[in-house]
Amino acid sequence: MAPEPATWTEDVLPEWIDYNGHLSEAYYVLVFGHATDAVIAGLGIDPAVTGTSLYTVEAHVRYLDQVPPGARLEVRTSVIG
Repeated sequence: MAPEPATWTEDVLPEWIDYNGHLSEAYYVLVFGHATDAVIAGLGIDPAVTGTSLYTVEAHVRYLDQVPPGARLEVRTSVIG
């Protein structure tokens, strides 16, 4: 049985909004990084102590809708290997 995906939520900050009034592209990756940091901590890995870490090898982003200011983002992370 595969473990449940870890879920991270974060609100879109005003400074992340681009000139079109939507979440700027770079901040998607920032939020993904925050979600990965939470997974690392949830696994009990402390890079400062263990000298180890996790790395994202591949990511697929699909921009299916606009993200407005103040929206709450949710990232679900599955460790598959």
